[in-house]
Amino acid sequence: MLEKADTLTADCPGRPTLIEKAPMRIRSSLAIAGGVAAGLSACAGRIAHQQLYAARYNASLAEVARTPTTKQRYGAIAAITSGDSSRFKFEDGLIAAQVGVLPTAVRIRVQNKTDQSIKVIWDEASFIDVDGTLSRIMHVGVKYADRNSSQPPTVIPAHQRLADDLFPTNRVWYRQATARLTAGYQNGPLLVPAYTISQQGEPASAPPDSFSTAVRSHVGRRFAIVIPFEADGVKNEYTLWFRVDDAAVKALAPTP
Repeated sequence: MLEKADTLTADCPGRPTLIEKAPMRIRSSLAIAGGVAAGLSACAGRIAHQQLYAARYNASLAEVARTPTTKQRYGAIAAITSGDSSRFKFEDGLIAAQVGVLPTAVRIRVQNKTDQSIKVIWDEASFIDVDGTLSRIMHVGVKYADRNSSQPPTVIPAHQRLADDLFPTNRVWYRQATARLTAGYQNGPLLVPAYTISQQGEPASAPPDSFSTAVRSHVGRRFAIVIPFEADGVKNEYTLWFRVDDAAVKALAPTP
């Protein structure tokens, strides 16, 4: 538990694959499972003895960074703590929040602690990948086809709560129809690489070394969601930094 204030410290391989949302577990496990198996089986099923492998990342909220103006106006950040279902909690004078990492999204619950409405400025929100790459984000209710268009702010009335899931738009892609799957938009996982198919001619007892190395190289690295809240006409930017605490590779059960 951190106690500092203010700065608490594809359908074939090569394309993203749909990952179904899963309940947040202890330390927010990003398990790349059922949806991947379904999507990759269309490829793997064509070659005998192929084995599907998926990455499993554990991430925790490590730091909440704010602008100097926000620090001065709304005071210190309370300690980051682990809440129900392993959501991580923090609060200051403006908001009280719970956040958690899902396989394809960051889930947030934000309470407006003030006596006036505040706004979430979605057009200025972003996702920072482990390699520093920036992406716009979209949230529940935004059509996939409109993900690169302007998104109107969400108003949180005084003392009310917002619950939402946030997705990087650069993880969204359109899948063409296959023999097993219909055409449609899909969310890729937050962290990549997410999966691989063994190319060995016999059942593989271990995933390719290059895949395992790439997955485990994320341990200790950080990614973030940047969310601006507007209160009294002033924007207050919150950067939620998540740390990858653990990473492993898991063999997926064969899909008939």
